Amino acid sequence: MVKNFCGHDKRYCGNFTLKTYGGSDFLGEVFPWQLYFYYPREKTAEAFYLVNRLSGLKELEPGALRSFCRQGDCGEIYPQYRGLKEIEKNFVLAAGTDGGLCGICAFAVERADVVQIDIVLIAREWRGKGVGRHLLGMLERACPPGTVLYVDQVTETGRKFFLRCGFTRDVNLFKVAG
Repeated sequence: MVKNFCGHDKRYCGNFTLKTYGGSDFLGEVFPWQLYFYYPREKTAEAFYLVNRLSGLKELEPGALRSFCRQGDCGEIYPQYRGLKEIEKNFVLAAGTDGGLCGICAFAVERADVVQIDIVLIAREWRGKGVGRHLLGMLERACPPGTVLYVDQVTETGRKFFLRCGFTRDVNLFKVAG
C-alpha cells in the first residue's frame, strides 16, 4: 500500500475518508467531506493540471472563500495577514460539509516543481480531526513526484503541524512530494 506523507492511504475520492492503513483507525471514524477547489481565472492552465490529478472536486465560489476567511477565528494567523486579504490570488483546496467549509489550504504554484503553501486554516470545531493533514495530502497527490512543497512564514503551532506532516526544518519548512 502506497501512503502519503501523513501516513494515510491514498484511497481518496470526492468524499474522502480518514482511514489509516493497518494500525489503528484515525480517531475511529470516517468523515464524509467534500473536496473543493478555487483557482484564479488567469491561472487556468496550472489549475487544469492539478484538477486532473484529483477526482471529485467541486468548484469553490469566491464568496464562500471570503466568508470563511472572515469568520473571525484565524487561530494564530494575524487577521490582517496579507495572505488572508489576497487569498483569491492563490489556489485553494478546501474541505467542507453541507454545513459549510471545515478548512482550507491556500498555495501558490511558483514553478511546475515548486509549491509554496501560504495558509492552512481550519474552523475551530474541526481542528485536531485531520482536516489539515488531508488537505496537505491531497495537495501532495495533485503535485508531480519530486515537487518541493514549502512554507515561508509559519506560526509556532503551524511549525509543529508541518513537522508532524513530514516537512523538514531547513531555512524554511519543505517537503519533496512523491
